Amino acid sequence: MGIKEGGELFLYGKVTRDKKGHWVMKQPEYEIVQEDAESYIHIDRVVPVYNLTDKLSQRVMRRIMFEATQKVPFSAPEFYPAPTGLMPRQEAFRIIHFPSR
Repeated sequence: MGIKEGGELFLYGKVTRDKKGHWVMKQPEYEIVQEDAESYIHIDRVVPVYNLTDKLSQRVMRRIMFEATQKVPFSAPEFYPAPTGLMPRQEAFRIIHFPSR
């Protein structure tokens, strides 16, 4: 989903003054306002910060990890069985990357 004319956004980033004294925000991050506040990935939560390669932004990496931990069923072979009483692996990955408050 992209930015549409007339749509509402949350903008965030470092705000400074330019040489003429105008307030500017260089390369702001944004989140499109949605009806469902639970679907926000980049705001209103503790967000992960990842080590990145040259061409991958935090925003893209967060989206990938959100999709992987929230929406895609996690399946991986259990090479070492987990002790009984631990939470499922997918739940652990979700909490590690996108903890609740």
